[in-house]
Amino acid sequence: PTGYDFYPQTYMIPGDMKQLYSDIAGDKGKTYIFKPPAGCQGEGIHLFKTAHELESMYKIQSGGDFVVQEYIPNPLLVEGKKFDCRIYVLVAGLDPIRSYVCKEGLARFCTEKYEAPKKENMHKAYMHLTNYALNKNSDKYQISEDYLAENEATKRTLTSLYVSLEKMGIHQAEIEEKINGIVAKTLVAMESY
Repeated sequence: PTGYDFYPQTYMIPGDMKQLYSDIAGDKGKTYIFKPPAGCQGEGIHLFKTAHELESMYKIQSGGDFVVQEYIPNPLLVEGKKFDCRIYVLVAGLDPIRSYVCKEGLARFCTEKYEAPKKENMHKAYMHLTNYALNKNSDKYQISEDYLAENEATKRTLTSLYVSLEKMGIHQAEIEEKINGIVAKTLVAMESY
């Protein structure tokens, strides 16, 4: 829906399988990410580009329900690496909606520099997946003792991330405004449930 463009096209498998096959055939250059619904710590997550690769993954997982999303082809990078943010929200009420967004959170980084997905690197979890449970096993995993200062740790505070982003010309206030908007839209979408 309009205004909800902050997440990639998502397919619930097997229900959306026909649409996914059609979309794969219509744009052969796209990369998709295959995720088990009850997985954690990056287990069972794979990148793919073709219907054949999707079928192979689905068979290996013995069917069942899965989530597939378009893989974001041009992510924002810090120090050449992909990252994600963990934002913590307290929902104090739904009627009326009341929520509080924690000012601090986490940024989780890949341990390998990002390259656009291609056949030769799609299997490189340390490059494409930000999951802490995976990246902590990399020999490039970094820890910082000064959590609030700018650092190059694999797991950082939002405060540290904001310092890095400010140097790139991306301002904390703009990011926080976008985060608050995403939280509000997410809660409004849940309102009918």
